[in-house]
Amino acid sequence: MIRTINLKEHLPKYIQDYKEISNIMSSENPEFQIASDKSEKVFNNLYIKYCDEDGIKRYEKILNITSSSNDTLNARISRVLSKWTESLPYTHKTLINRLNAICGANNYSVKLTNDYKLLLVTHFEDIKQIPILLEMLESFVPANLLVLLNNSLNRNIENNVFFGGSIVKRKHIIIN
Repeated sequence: MIRTINLKEHLPKYIQDYKEISNIMSSENPEFQIASDKSEKVFNNLYIKYCDEDGIKRYEKILNITSSSNDTLNARISRVLSKWTESLPYTHKTLINRLNAICGANNYSVKLTNDYKLLLVTHFEDIKQIPILLEMLESFVPANLLVLLNNSLNRNIENNVFFGGSIVKRKHIIIN
């Protein structure tokens, strides 16, 4: 819900003071709110990146993609975006566009070396997106390139760590 519907504020000030009109507007607000929410949902489902469960299900049906029950919405969106953006030519710019669709901008780094290696470092929080990326790379990257993929999470964890130790002196005494 982006906006809250209040029909009364669209009336001229002198009409807002009438109780009958005010009550009519108040009783119609919920119906207009429902219509506004549904139109917002339809609008968001036009774009893969902003889909909800129903919208992504429709795109999966169009692209013949099956999802498992434990897939997250972000993983499903990444899979659909990957399949949706499949197209020729195989250029560096196209690879960057696909990586932006799957990984998100600034969520990866890519380097092509002179010895036919493609070094790719991603920063996926959701580990289920890695198979989607691997599937795209397998179908997109030429066979003469070696792809080296590293998923790196940068965490700044500040905790106190306590170390302890003890020394035990032990004597074995036998009493008769």
